[in-house]
Amino acid sequence: MLKPRQNVIVSTVEPSGADRQKVWLQDKENMFDKNNANIIVAFVDGAGNVNFTDVTTRKSLYIMCKPQTSYTISKIASSCFRIGSCNNIPTVNNRKLINYNTLDGGANITNVSFNTGENANYLVITYYDSETDTLTEQEIIDTIKISDDSKEEKIHILNDNNIYEEFMKKDDTGWINLPLKAEITVGSIAKKAQYRKIGKTVYIRGDIAGVTEANTIIATLPAGFRPLSNVYAINALSGVRYSRIYVLSNGNLALEWVSDNNYNSSWYAIDCLFTVD
Repeated sequence: MLKPRQNVIVSTVEPSGADRQKVWLQDKENMFDKNNANIIVAFVDGAGNVNFTDVTTRKSLYIMCKPQTSYTISKIASSCFRIGSCNNIPTVNNRKLINYNTLDGGANITNVSFNTGENANYLVITYYDSETDTLTEQEIIDTIKISDDSKEEKIHILNDNNIYEEFMKKDDTGWINLPLKAEITVGSIAKKAQYRKIGKTVYIRGDIAGVTEANTIIATLPAGFRPLSNVYAINALSGVRYSRIYVLSNGNLALEWVSDNNYNSSWYAIDCLFTVD
């Protein structure tokens, strides 16, 4: 979809004709093709399965994915948002998930980062329940976007010959390993915990382990990488749970709480971004 805004065009593909603007922001490709969707009457349940038998009102979709990779899944708020990864195409006979996360309960969550499990080949997303959703299935499908977090947006500038040239960001620090506290280690899924600053935006990615209680400080960001005010983000962890992290203006990055209050996960995702002055 092309989205022009004052001499800037946002698109996954190079714009042409009247759509060409001075600046082309090459958006991350949406991996989900709504016109060729793999949809099943099933749902990601709380036992680590794609359940095909208990509830027939729920719909899920699946796409191919890479193992141990972070994906961002977004859609309009609805009653269902459950995500899992598995080795094989989910069927009645092949329905065991490697890892999963459920975010039901009217939380109005519309954007989630999910790290696929080891040996994962398929990402499974429950997105619709005909009994509880007020939106139609098609209305929800039309808003679904799935992107690979390892791929980055690119900026292109139209030169005098009407050819787009990639704009190289000179103020990009590249990825830097987080200075983790002594009791904190890198998690088992992404196998990295890093931060980066591009311009005035700071990005944090990866997952960690070693958290055993609420409000555990994970790392302290150095000066120049700290937000002006407190920043909060919802993230996944192992099982049917989610957590909230925060970054304070003093640089402390901490895991505030876990949805079921059990701090026994082998990994906690820490993905977030914020701007600095």
